[in-house]
Amino acid sequence: MLLNFIWKPCRLTKEIGDKNAEARIHNYLGELYKVQKQLDKAIEHYEMALSLVKELNFTPGISACLSNLGSTYTEASNYAKAIPYLEEALKLKNATGDKLGASRVLSNLGNIFNDKQQYDLAENYFSQAFILAKEVDHPLHLSVVEFGLAQNAFYRQDFERCIEMVNNIIAALASVQDLPLTIKTYKLLSNAYGEMGEFDKAYLNAINHNQLSDSLYNEKILTVTNDLEAKYQNEQKGREIQLQALQILQGENERNFLIVFVAVILLLTGLVYNQYRIKYKANAKLKELDRLKSDFFANISHEFRTPLSLIMVPLKEKIDQSTSEKE
Repeated sequence: MLLNFIWKPCRLTKEIGDKNAEARIHNYLGELYKVQKQLDKAIEHYEMALSLVKELNFTPGISACLSNLGSTYTEASNYAKAIPYLEEALKLKNATGDKLGASRVLSNLGNIFNDKQQYDLAENYFSQAFILAKEVDHPLHLSVVEFGLAQNAFYRQDFERCIEMVNNIIAALASVQDLPLTIKTYKLLSNAYGEMGEFDKAYLNAINHNQLSDSLYNEKILTVTNDLEAKYQNEQKGREIQLQALQILQGENERNFLIVFVAVILLLTGLVYNQYRIKYKANAKLKELDRLKSDFFANISHEFRTPLSLIMVPLKEKIDQSTSEKE
């Protein structure tokens, strides 16, 4: 849901041509996909961000994108691609004086070479990272680097050194309070004591590890539950909004239907009334025509009757007076 929300400003920044803001949004999207373990999509967005900051020639942005790509490829165990990105990022961070950024990149490189079982090279990177972390006085990152060195000592089977370093990390983490790192630290300490045959200490640290793991699991369950509840609430609100929209739409449809119905009735009424008027006028015309015909024939009859009367009267008198059949 959050990813969908971010896409809108991303499109807007692209439309207005703000490449710096667009690059930052792609970096943020990459981080979100990385947290969700969708590493391919994370890499895609990091590469888009890198392309944009390279166009702007913005060195801090370029080094950040390179570092992000390197760490994401590291998480995907694609070390062949991760190392060149991290090495290029390290050059830029050294050039710009970003000691904390350089220490983080060196720590990532140390983790890669620990996994590749090139322990001397890994220790060298972690040692450089430790020096820089001390200079910038960043307690959490310093603990992360020390954990990398402790793992390196464990892989070298230098368990005493590993235990010494882990105990230092645990003491430091009491103020930093980073639960995931604390869990990993207790597990490493338990394994180191186990390798040395001190099983009672290994057992106690395993218990600490399990308890903290359960705590982290419960925290994640609570987070997931809260997320699901928030999602459910959002869906409920969404359904309510949709229902209201449907009700409004239904009301509008009913109103429109009523308007159309009334309009049709008025139209039909108009047509009927118009037909009535036409018929009424036609009947009036026919009546007028009948009257004119009657008057015409009455006048014609009168015109014939008058001269016929003038002729018939004298003829009748003549006939009555005559004694001759011939006349």
